[in-house]
Amino acid sequence: MYDLDAPAIPILSRHFAFQAICISYYRWRDVDDFAIGGAIEACEKSLAISKLAAEAFIIEEKFDIIPSHHCFKQYAIIEEKRGNFAKAILLTRQAKAEGWQGDWDSRLVRLSHKMGKPV
Repeated sequence: MYDLDAPAIPILSRHFAFQAICISYYRWRDVDDFAIGGAIEACEKSLAISKLAAEAFIIEEKFDIIPSHHCFKQYAIIEEKRGNFAKAILLTRQAKAEGWQGDWDSRLVRLSHKMGKPV
């Protein structure tokens, strides 16, 4: 596997590579025991560079808005399915705070209700 953490690889290339890895592993989560761990690892690596990726969309790519972030959403879904609502809320709040597009507010309401704590 390539060293996607290498600084020589452009940030958005890493962002999209981690997204593709997450999608690939998550698809196999019910077939291979290692797949969910691979998806989570890809999400965590993507989240580690998420602020830099958001800046790159605005500064380098001249986007008017920051698009959605697959790994934030997928990781929050994984944690919600595990019953780890606190972590899912943390991920959702981080995605929203960084400016990524998404249904973050409705997710926060749903997750908060599942925890028994209104937003």
